[in-house]
Amino acid sequence: MQKIKPQITNSKKGFLFTIGIILIFIALILLTESFSERNLGIKENTILLIEAEKANYLFDDISDNAYNEMLGTNIKSIARTSTVDIEFNSTILSEEKNHISAINSYKSFIEGKFAQLNNANITLTGFSSGFSISPYNTTFFINGSLLRIYTYPEGNNVEQISLTIRTNSSSIGICDSPSNDAGSFPVVTSISVSYINKTGGVCSKAANLNPKENNDISGKQFYQALEPTGSINTKFGLIDSQNGVLEVKIINGTAIFESLKISFAQSEDKLIIYGGNISISASNIKKNSRIIIFRE
Repeated sequence: MQKIKPQITNSKKGFLFTIGIILIFIALILLTESFSERNLGIKENTILLIEAEKANYLFDDISDNAYNEMLGTNIKSIARTSTVDIEFNSTILSEEKNHISAINSYKSFIEGKFAQLNNANITLTGFSSGFSISPYNTTFFINGSLLRIYTYPEGNNVEQISLTIRTNSSSIGICDSPSNDAGSFPVVTSISVSYINKTGGVCSKAANLNPKENNDISGKQFYQALEPTGSINTKFGLIDSQNGVLEVKIINGTAIFESLKISFAQSEDKLIIYGGNISISASNIKKNSRIIIFRE
């Protein structure tokens, strides 16, 4: 008996072709959707990277040289020898200056107009007319005619402080200094002060002072009379109930620091000089970081 082979009709061929086209079309749709989703993910990641870079740019723009420009204080040198030596210069003390006002004006500008122009929310915290030194828990404060350095939160780690200050006085008047306190470091800190007037005259004194002693009394300061009616005082010790405070104050005059050098006891911890914090929120990016003035 002869077997009869099944015949594939034209209608069946058309049906199979249609099914094949549909399957290919579905595959193309799925491939397109996958590519679109992938492309959208790349686009979103690119936007995030751009926003993150913008936040970093804003942070750098706000923090770069901010303290140097507003406080006028420059880090001249940092060295590790038998001690850790940090030298500053360029600070100007004068009753005509208001460092706190300058800082507050800058803060208001950054949090207001600057933030608005850059479509960001920006907050400055701990942003004051001073900065801190780690790991020594030392804090600088500068405003107008007054400079204070708080060095003694837990114990004395300052071996020596030396200052060279140029004044606008035309002549040297009384040049006094405190007597030495008994002991050696860490019981006492060596303090040396040189006042230079505008004609080159020098009042230079030194003493070993106990950071716990009340040096806010008569005869316990490095005192220089300034002509015609001014004076400059440097003292170190117990001030306003805090130990280990260095204070420089000028009255009716201007003082420019050619050198302010602090020698700390050696520490294995890395040195960091820092200011306040900047918090930036722009679109989906948030950045909150401390202003680092110097890092070893």
